[in-house]
Formats: sequence, C-alpha cells, structure tokens
Amino acid sequence: MSRAGRPVDPADRDPTPLARALDEVTGKLGMAPTEHLSGVFAHWEEVAGPVVSAHARPIGLRDHVLHLEVDEPGWATQLRLLERDLVARLDEHLGAGSVTAVRVRVTGRSHRSDPGG
Repeated sequence: MSRAGRPVDPADRDPTPLARALDEVTGKLGMAPTEHLSGVFAHWEEVAGPVVSAHARPIGLRDHVLHLEVDEPGWATQLRLLERDLVARLDEHLGAGSVTAVRVRVTGRSHRSDPGG
C-alpha cells in the first residue's frame, strides 16, 4: 500500500531511467528534452565555430529558444545577426524546429577555455 492508502502498481516500483525522469521534470518546466539540450552543448563549438564559441556559450533551451551568454556587447550584436544561420545549423544537429530563436545576454565574463581568458 502507498502512503495514500492506494495499492502500489508494481510497475511504479521499477527504477525510472534518469533521462526519462529529467525529461518529465524539464517538460513540466517548459524546457527542452534532455537530448536537445545535451546536443546543443555537445555540438556548440561545431555549430558556432571556434571564434564565436570562444565568446559565447549556451546556457539553456526553453520553448525552442536557445539562450546564450556572451562576454562583450559586440558579440551579442554579432550573434543576433547570425541567428538564422545558427538556427539552421542547430536544425542539422538536433532536428528541424528544435531551436527556433536565439536570445543573447552580455555577462562580461570570458568564455574562452584557456586560463588567461
């Protein structure tokens, strides 16, 4: 019996795969499926290129909108101009319609992987 006094379905006792559990949670929050989000992070340098990815990084994907952080205002402008190209490249990696728009915010922090910034 469950705490609510209802019988427990044996299928509910089986462990839920982590990816499915995460998809349930992120779906309730309006976020993208984990495979899309992980695809963005896994392919970001390939999609954006090494120069852009040194100054911009993905921080989230919600309601098909990719949210990016950039280190300088000029890169925010550049990425807004590249939005269609980025969306098209992401379509190739994730499937059409996975990302439909890009939103950019400036943080002032470098996104380069080298310690010198």
